[in-house]
Amino acid sequence: MERLQIREISRQLAQTQHMSIGDAERFVTEMFSTICEGLKQDKQVIINGFGTFKMSVLKEKEIVTFTPDTEIARLVNAPFENFKTVEITVDLPDEEVSVDNADNVSKEAADATANAVAGDENPSVNQVAIPEEETPDVEEKVDALTEKVDALTEQMEKKRMTRKRWTIVSVVAVLIALIAFGGYSYNQHLKTQEELAEKERIAALKAAEIKHKQDSIDNIKKNVDAIDLTDEQKRLITGEGKKGVPEYPCTMTLERAKQLLPHAGYKIVGTQEVVEVEQGQSLTDIAATYGLQRGEFLIQYHNALESVKEGQKIRIPLLEHK
Repeated sequence: MERLQIREISRQLAQTQHMSIGDAERFVTEMFSTICEGLKQDKQVIINGFGTFKMSVLKEKEIVTFTPDTEIARLVNAPFENFKTVEITVDLPDEEVSVDNADNVSKEAADATANAVAGDENPSVNQVAIPEEETPDVEEKVDALTEKVDALTEQMEKKRMTRKRWTIVSVVAVLIALIAFGGYSYNQHLKTQEELAEKERIAALKAAEIKHKQDSIDNIKKNVDAIDLTDEQKRLITGEGKKGVPEYPCTMTLERAKQLLPHAGYKIVGTQEVVEVEQGQSLTDIAATYGLQRGEFLIQYHNALESVKEGQKIRIPLLEHK
């Protein structure tokens, strides 16, 4: 008969019980270790529903025999039901048997009985039946082994459920992360589109404002050209200032003045007066003259100035509280 290694037994157990190879191998190893420990201590191990392992001495060697349970023996012997039973007759010599030889004969008879029981459920009268002694310690060990098996099975089930829960949690977390990232990306896209639209709207307003101012200047120039005036008078009327005088840059750029306008407490609703820049006069001086403390940026924005010079025409804005 082919011998089965522990790994092969473990593989078959794993297939039939739907276990992992590692768990099945640990179970088989633990079971045989417990059987070996029981045999060393009590020489006999009984596993209910499976059979009996018994250690005996044959020719100065310890051997282990196995007597299967009735149901196990029936399953094993089922293929051999049509075989005929062969009776074993032991002829003993007439001379007195020594104590040592009697012990050996008893052990051989016990082994023969175990083998005969494995082959035939109903032994003949010539077969020797040896009653099995009660071994409560072994039964306790078998019960302990059963408890270990149950504990191992429960532990495996807990691990399986834990892995399953972690898998579900991981999938849900990934889905939530994908949804959150998708929502964030969509919001950023909308925000970017709104910012672009706002920039385009502001640019269009600025372009319209610049065009309106340029049209106004062009109209003024056309009207001035139609009048018979000197070049100096024309420059003064159009706000260009005297010819040949130096220009002085404003304290801030026109772009900065536009940025400050929304934060002012007033809004420009028109022009209240047009004045001429005097020699050495700045926008700050003009703003102070008309009560616009720190309001030079309002004049600068209303006239679209980057610099001023003597003789230049400046419009004083008409303000209204916001």
